[in-house]
Amino acid sequence: MGTLAQMLASADPDAVALVEPERAGSAVTYGQLRSAVEALAVDLARHGVRRGSIVGVWLPTCVDAVVWQFAVASLGAAVLGINTRYGVHELKHLLSIAKPACVAMPADFLGRDFAGMLGESGYPPPAVATVDVAGPPRLPYWSGGSVVGLSVGQLEDPVNYFTTSGSTGLPKLAEHDQRSVVRHAANAAAAFDIRRGDFVLAALPLAGVFGFNTVMAALSAGAACVMQQVFSTADTIEQLQAYEISHVLAGDDLLGRLLDAWQQHPVGFPAWRCAGVADFAGRSAEIAEWVETLGARFTGLYGASEVFALLARWPSDRPLEIRRKAGGVPISPDIQFRIADGELQFRGYPVLTRYLGNPVATADAFTDDGWYRSGDLGEPLDDGFAYLCRMGDALRLRGFLIQPAEIESFLVTHPAVDQAKVVGAGGEAVAFVRLNTSVAEDALVAFCRRNLAAFKVPRRIVALSEFPTTSGTNGTKVRAAELRRIAAELLEMQT
Repeated sequence: MGTLAQMLASADPDAVALVEPERAGSAVTYGQLRSAVEALAVDLARHGVRRGSIVGVWLPTCVDAVVWQFAVASLGAAVLGINTRYGVHELKHLLSIAKPACVAMPADFLGRDFAGMLGESGYPPPAVATVDVAGPPRLPYWSGGSVVGLSVGQLEDPVNYFTTSGSTGLPKLAEHDQRSVVRHAANAAAAFDIRRGDFVLAALPLAGVFGFNTVMAALSAGAACVMQQVFSTADTIEQLQAYEISHVLAGDDLLGRLLDAWQQHPVGFPAWRCAGVADFAGRSAEIAEWVETLGARFTGLYGASEVFALLARWPSDRPLEIRRKAGGVPISPDIQFRIADGELQFRGYPVLTRYLGNPVATADAFTDDGWYRSGDLGEPLDDGFAYLCRMGDALRLRGFLIQPAEIESFLVTHPAVDQAKVVGAGGEAVAFVRLNTSVAEDALVAFCRRNLAAFKVPRRIVALSEFPTTSGTNGTKVRAAELRRIAAELLEMQT
């Protein structure tokens, strides 16, 4: 499969690789990308980046972020992707672990004081590069020069550190090497039928595996990435038409916003072939129906920072009833899964090498016989698996183990319910719903009692105008922990 540098060198130099429609002069061919990468690598080496170094890339989804990724990899160094929405607390945590030799940050983005936050972190790196992400991409970022004897990236070199969700504390840093990144990019391109000349939407941060693996798959295939620094439904609808975008791989939070905007002004997207969707907000079922009416194929997905995004998907010949579920069939026979005591476990090339600076967490992440423990509840389905929920989110109701999605998927069949999230509190199920029209709580409870086993009927069904969410590198997820807190308070008030 080769290194990232070899992957880039194999592409047609005249083909378009990257486009930022909102940024003047941002269309970049593979040849121009390669030249920019080589120039930046020289600058990085002059500023002390060597094999084994870590470079913090604190940039939005833009051409520059891709250039930095390949330049750092070409030297045998690794990228620490930093979410541009992180504050000082998260930044300090990451820098204290990674101790990067250099950090690239925006000159201006969303009005945030990146330089000030870097100073407050208490871990100033030896070198800082300020990148203008508003104007046309410019290289080099520092003064030019040449370096004799540049280190060259190898297959076994660590190349990325991705932050975990941090659901059990502050994020850990999952390490992956060049061999696994390039191999996964090629396998994902084949599995999702990304072809040379296609245009793929790139609206998620490259600091997370979802955005990163999508871009790498597109570049591996010789396709082009249409990049958005900040997701916009209006821009996406326009770009789906103007660039004839073939693939949208994202969470149901992003696709749900796109669906809501499209319903106001329906248009056609004849080039759209594939929508791969991770279920973060419980909207996958309605999005699946919409996507298929437009002529594209829908598939649920599975992935994580420790095992990459796009790890599994449902083949296009499966019925929609299956394809709309989170999970799928692994994209390569070299990826193995098993379900042990309900937990999804994996082994194969995508599994992380280690958690940087955390040998205890690394050891705890693996079984005695070498399988990665995902902490996700799953069940076998049609040669693959269906992801059910995080194991800590499963409900124990009157002795029965229930996945929240089972109750959630039923609630959204009520014509007044657009979205549902079910959590456990005090041995009871409590449902939170987002409504499209007024309906009494008693009516929703009665609806459940008529159709569900008694132990599955939520004790309360509470309407919210918006769900509490957290915005991470892979998309916006509902904060189940906050809902559990609210549910506990509601039940306590009734006792």
